[in-house]
Amino acid sequence: MFIAKQSAQILLSTIYLIFLIEATLRRSVHNYRYLKQEHKKQKIKSIIIHGMEISEALSDV
Repeated sequence: MFIAKQSAQILLSTIYLIFLIEATLRRSVHNYRYLKQEHKKQKIKSIIIHGMEISEALSDV
């Protein structure tokens, strides 16, 4: 009886750990995608600003 109870506790702990790992990985992937998307936005903003500066410089000529 004692061994069965111990085995059940180990099994439940293992399942709990698997769920924690899965949740952590899911959050990490979400954060990575968000940061990647933000980086793209910053790159596009930078290109637009640079293009505006070039057009201003050309209009001054």
